[in-house]
Amino acid sequence: MELRCSIRHVVDGDLPFVALPPGSSVANCLKGHPTLWMPRDIARVCLLYVVSYHVMNPDGEVCHSLHEPPPASHNRIALSLLTPFPDDDGSPRYPASSTIDRTSSSATATGDIPRTASISHLSQEAAKVKIIREAIRAEDKRLRARYFFLREEWQDTIGTVIYLTAALSWAAISYSWYCGLIATPVTIVGNALAISLLHEMEHDLIHDLYFKRVKWVQNAMFAFIWVIKSNANPWWRRYYHLRHHQYAGQVVDVEERLIGLGLPWYSWKRILVTFTPAATLLIANDIAKDDPEFSKKVLVRYNAPVIAFSTVAMVLHLLYYLGVGEALVSVGIFPPAFYAFLLRVVLPFVVVYNGTVNLPNVLRQSCLVIISTYCHYYGDIPERDVFFQTQVLNHPVLWPFQLFCFNFGATHIIHHFVTRQPFYLRQLTAFKVTPILLEQGCRHNDLGNHFRANRWGKEMRAMTLERRHFWVVCVTYVWLDMMDGVIYVNFEGDGIAELRPSRT
Repeated sequence: MELRCSIRHVVDGDLPFVALPPGSSVANCLKGHPTLWMPRDIARVCLLYVVSYHVMNPDGEVCHSLHEPPPASHNRIALSLLTPFPDDDGSPRYPASSTIDRTSSSATATGDIPRTASISHLSQEAAKVKIIREAIRAEDKRLRARYFFLREEWQDTIGTVIYLTAALSWAAISYSWYCGLIATPVTIVGNALAISLLHEMEHDLIHDLYFKRVKWVQNAMFAFIWVIKSNANPWWRRYYHLRHHQYAGQVVDVEERLIGLGLPWYSWKRILVTFTPAATLLIANDIAKDDPEFSKKVLVRYNAPVIAFSTVAMVLHLLYYLGVGEALVSVGIFPPAFYAFLLRVVLPFVVVYNGTVNLPNVLRQSCLVIISTYCHYYGDIPERDVFFQTQVLNHPVLWPFQLFCFNFGATHIIHHFVTRQPFYLRQLTAFKVTPILLEQGCRHNDLGNHFRANRWGKEMRAMTLERRHFWVVCVTYVWLDMMDGVIYVNFEGDGIAELRPSRT
């Protein structure tokens, strides 16, 4: 029986032949033969095809020996990324280099894995989850014991100081801009940073980490944050965020799906929702079909007061900037007196509101949405298995985005393992906990996540037979190569390999 995989890298020209022996590393193979991986030299990169596991000659004949180079006449070379060899009973045996360790009673140290193994293997991951949680709690306990102000009795005080600092910083920056003391770009960046702290406070308040028994204080904080963030109603969000922790990555994960999780990276819905929360209406119908409990009417009723106002303000400002108002007056649609009223009363307020609230939130929210959807997985992960819900995302190329969401991508995985921890303490525990996360096999800088529509193991959509995707493959791989990123490729459900473009 001919075994087939999903990916083949075909290169034109007289290049050295490389066959991937069982158990060897794809990364090492590529690093050892840099001429096979030169995405910057676009002319030498062809397409990615669905072909046999075995190396094939130009006539389509299979080279049965994977350990010997083909004849010199071969001018097309296929690199096998993951090669199964049948056992005596006919089932395929996979190399131990697969980045996913599957649990089975018949699995051995040599990497023998039955074909029917699933991705969940909860018994193995339960042990890893326990190790990670114990490490997080131990570091949390150590830090609280060493620094008195990190102790639980000081938590409300620290939260209040952070909240007031962020709110006063926003007010001071906004007033300075209004008085003409600082430029608009400085205002947008400064206010985006201040509002990002308020977002972290909102998240911790949702988890009752501050003023748990003083609800009026929580409500007052929520009210100010809702107006300044110009986004989801915090009281509405509380339910769906706590639900997110129960069903992260599933079709009922409303909070993440409303910001585009699970949609193709090129989807116009995902692009729009990255920049404006009003675009969540475009996704709401899809969620309602999958989750009977979700109501689009409730979504609109609870969130419209602020989001509708901010959206209208942005639209009015844009129309004025484009000169639409004057054009409407000139053709007699707008009465001159009404337009004069808009210019004298409405427009100044709109400009101030957009400069101090809306535009900073566009910057902050777009960065947060990119990072949040980048570090979560969706669709093909086990239900309620925290090990597969997120990844460690701390690649330098994403640092500008992380700046406006308080290093969310690098530390959010810690929050999924231990939720009862304030955001500032999570940042401190990350220094010692992150290496442990990586040791236990948590994914790290999976830069192909967006291109797989946030699937854990689905192959990149660009990896198809269709030639129109060739430029996407080239651009994506050049970027991954330059950034030394990682992609994960699924081989028809049989195994997942890690592919790191070489920079040698």
